[in-house]
This record gives sequence, C-alpha cells and structure tokens, in this order.
Amino acid sequence: MEAKDTRIYMIVDTEKIRSGKEEECVEFKDDRKNPNPHNDPRKFNSVINPRKKVFWYGEPKARPQDTVDIVDIERKGANDPDFLKTKGNDPSRRGAYMGQVIDEGKDGEVSSYNVIFEIKDKKGQYRVDPKLTMEIPKSQE
Repeated sequence: MEAKDTRIYMIVDTEKIRSGKEEECVEFKDDRKNPNPHNDPRKFNSVINPRKKVFWYGEPKARPQDTVDIVDIERKGANDPDFLKTKGNDPSRRGAYMGQVIDEGKDGEVSSYNVIFEIKDKKGQYRVDPKLTMEIPKSQE
C-alpha cells in the first residue's frame, strides 16, 4: 500500500439537523473506501498515513444553496493519540479543513476527533466525532 492524502466528505442534512442530534443527520465517506457501518458518524473510521495530509469537506445533502463550513477539528480524548501536527482552514476550498499528519505513529492506532461545523443561516455550531486510524505503509515499517 502506498501512502497518500485522505479526503473525508461530511454530508449533512441541513434541513433536519438539530444540536445534540447531529449523528442522525450526518453521513461520512472518504476516498480510501472506508466502510461506514449503519451510516453512523461515530463509527466512521478513516485511514491516514504519516507525513501526509487529511482534508475534511462539508457538503449539504439536498439543498445546494446551503453551506457547510468546517471550523475546527479537535482531538476528542486526552488519552487518544494526536495524529495532527498542524491543522487549519484549507485555503483551496471554502469551508474545508486540512490537517498535516504527524511523521511517525503506530500502525492500527485509533483516535476520535470532533468535527465542528456551522451551517449558513443557522445559529450555533454542530459537532460529530468520527475516528482516524494510522496506517503505516509497508515501505515505511
């Protein structure tokens, strides 16, 4: 397996979403073909590689006029490994977020992250907590 950047797409039902009920209205997919059991964002687990980038993109499910802006990605648990050495808005795409993955890590190690986002013309912020899993390519072991 070759190391590569990871792109994660967060699809939000902007009409139905309510604070505290985000998991019912958010679905994740990525370009690494990671499964999303039962479309539960809390169980979504995306693979990342050392020294690569991970991008998050927010997209409305059915209302293209809505805008989903990701405003922060934060490690959820103090005991979880921190896989991101830098993070911030992706300058190449409005509402997107980008993280630089650390240089080293343990293969198979998992960490939960809060994805914090806003929806244009709705008050407040929302959050969901998918996971990232470190995968060390064979050429780097």
